Amino acid sequence: MAIRPISAECCLLIMTDNIIMARLFIDMDGTLATWKQAACFEDLLQENYFRDLPPYQTVVDAVRILCNTRPELDIYVLSAFMPENPCSVGEKNDWLNVYLPEVDAAHRIFVPCGESKAATAARRLKRPHIDKTFFLLDDYSVNLHDWKEKNGSGIKLRNGINGSTGTWKGASVSRFNTPETLAKLIWQSILAHTNTRD
Repeated sequence: MAIRPISAECCLLIMTDNIIMARLFIDMDGTLATWKQAACFEDLLQENYFRDLPPYQTVVDAVRILCNTRPELDIYVLSAFMPENPCSVGEKNDWLNVYLPEVDAAHRIFVPCGESKAATAARRLKRPHIDKTFFLLDDYSVNLHDWKEKNGSGIKLRNGINGSTGTWKGASVSRFNTPETLAKLIWQSILAHTNTRD
């Protein structure tokens, strides 16, 4: 078994026999599921609001491709939830059970709205902090900037709604690509940031 360090700043090693090379955390609302603007705050508290969101099917299918072809990639869903809506976590789990069962319950992380996704991911994985091998695929630049400030690697999903102000200067992909192209672009971004080759 060959072992080589990724970089001096990383503590994770790449091994040739399906050892985790990187972790990909994927947002739900606006990334896996269609972003639906609520008319008012109370709409977000309605039963089935989150469960009934239609998927961005190309993104869901791209994640399935990565789940089924990249065993060296540890894939999580990392989604904010509204503590004011007691159904939101259950509905998000129901949604994932229907559209993305490849991501099992142990790989689903829910963070209260307003809290740092980076800090929550580190706590969940029992790490003091995230590092460059922790990738966040998210449509919301605020989350990506926080992730990057905490030493993670971000990939912005351009969904046709966000990205109008241009604050995110890092890697990005479009939900309008085919699932195969989208999976390939995500994987290439991970390889580029971890200084490895396919």
